[in-house]
Amino acid sequence: MVRMRATERLHDQKEKQTLVEKNRVDFVINSHEWRECESEFAQVSEQTAFAAIAINAKDRLVAEKAIEKLYDQTLLAEVIIKHTKSSDVQYAALCKLNDQALLAAVIGSIGSEHARMEVVNKLTVQSVLADIAKFDSNTKVRSTAVEKLTDQAALTEIVKMEKHNGFVCLSAAERLADRSVAQEAFAYIAKQDFYPENMRYVHSGSEPLLDAVKNLDDRALLVDVAHNAKSTEVRIKAMEKAGLICKKDEHKWIKTGTCLKKCAVCGIGLYDHDYKEVSSEDTGEVSLSTYECTKCGQSGWASGYGSELQDGYCILDV
Repeated sequence: MVRMRATERLHDQKEKQTLVEKNRVDFVINSHEWRECESEFAQVSEQTAFAAIAINAKDRLVAEKAIEKLYDQTLLAEVIIKHTKSSDVQYAALCKLNDQALLAAVIGSIGSEHARMEVVNKLTVQSVLADIAKFDSNTKVRSTAVEKLTDQAALTEIVKMEKHNGFVCLSAAERLADRSVAQEAFAYIAKQDFYPENMRYVHSGSEPLLDAVKNLDDRALLVDVAHNAKSTEVRIKAMEKAGLICKKDEHKWIKTGTCLKKCAVCGIGLYDHDYKEVSSEDTGEVSLSTYECTKCGQSGWASGYGSELQDGYCILDV
């Protein structure tokens, strides 16, 4: 306030006004709470001043108040790029940014997944969406970008280059317009091993490799997957869908091991354990029972929610 009083004594009105404005902005920036600078803030009018406050304000609420006054798209982008102290301030500026080129320019400066999702939701430029879908560090952001892609060449490239997340790959394949290209993409995904079969996405309860098989209806490709997929579970699903497994009552079982048998007709294997309950516990909500095979000693447990004991077809290389 002392500096502001001193500037009032200057004779050059233009210089005086410039210094008054500068001191006012500095005072607002250095205020520790909104009510301390509210009256001075009300006298600020320049877009560049609001941008300076938004970038440098010590108090987050003061910065957000400045963003409410900002409408210049270039300055909003500058705030997003330079303000790294608060993701909330970045997001507030981002909500007012609509320029496509500037949206593409700022996404690299945004660490928050929520804010990057906002950028992707606003973007329409296919080339930018494709780059995000290929290279963004966050899977959800990449998946959202894929969902907005219509560029067929970009979608095909994503299917071929994606090595880390099956759902990103699957989402790209599902958006391919050419049926034959899409079918080849599903077969390609189903045969990969970038998504371990012992891991599942909790939110979906499914695996992208198995979902790829569900999308396959080209029998030749199903046979290829049945023979060459790296996941045993995927191979079995492809065999079932391609009609390579006998009907349940048509198997001709041959014993191949202590607790394994193989169909002489279709070649599928099946576990043949003889389980016996060895312990039981009732927790009140669910009963837990432990079982052990009397032939091989393999053990497992079953609950009131459904059996977790080993069952289902298997692939036997014997």
